[in-house]
Amino acid sequence: MLDVTSPLHSLTPGQPILNERYRPLSTIGPTLYSFHTSPAAMALLEPASGVSQSQRRFDRIAPTVLALAGIALGCFFTDQLTHIPSGYVASYVTLSVVASTVLLGVLGAILLLHWRTHRLGVGLIVAGLLTLATYELGWRVLLKLDRIPWHPPAIQLVAGQRARVIIRFRSGMTQQQVNDFVSSKLSFLPDWADSLAGLPANETNGRLGLVLTVSVTAYSGGRSAVGSRMLAENVSGFMVAMRRDPRVSAVELQSYP
Repeated sequence: MLDVTSPLHSLTPGQPILNERYRPLSTIGPTLYSFHTSPAAMALLEPASGVSQSQRRFDRIAPTVLALAGIALGCFFTDQLTHIPSGYVASYVTLSVVASTVLLGVLGAILLLHWRTHRLGVGLIVAGLLTLATYELGWRVLLKLDRIPWHPPAIQLVAGQRARVIIRFRSGMTQQQVNDFVSSKLSFLPDWADSLAGLPANETNGRLGLVLTVSVTAYSGGRSAVGSRMLAENVSGFMVAMRRDPRVSAVELQSYP
């Protein structure tokens, strides 16, 4: 049943609605506009008077310095990948990079609100993005150069192919220390290796080393693609394990046609 006492039913023809619950839409736009043009908001977005020379100099220098700092931070995180013994720990480095990018972005967004720190905020956001970009690019370069100890090298090795794995030790290693290394790490040769010998004097470059010869008959001697893939994976895993030892400076694979 309709309520005839309602204000809507008690109006005479042509009488305007003066109920506060029915606010005209035309008043909403000016209200929002007045917020953006209020003195408090304008004080944040624009200076009350001209910008000083020192402020202009700061606005020019701050973004550049922060951008360079972002690149340096990305290089720092990238360098950490060369000292990490396992991929499990490397995931925390990547997490740190992402967290740094987000943190710098949030701080930059906050500083964007005030005219005095607006350019500083832009610099922080750019620094965060450059940190992430530098890390991503540096990681790919290190991977291409085979400088990440925990990452299996992308080697091209076919079963039946003549090849050898060279282990180079750090400078200052003595022959006794090399013998201890062999006793602890290579007391049993991998199933793909034929022999183990010292690195010839003309290849040492002043540092001691070892040579493992890859057996030409390992994994079916190249008669199947599966054997070649198993050989490449096992040799790659062996190289990663040797690189993790602090006494080793480099592990190389040399193939012959």
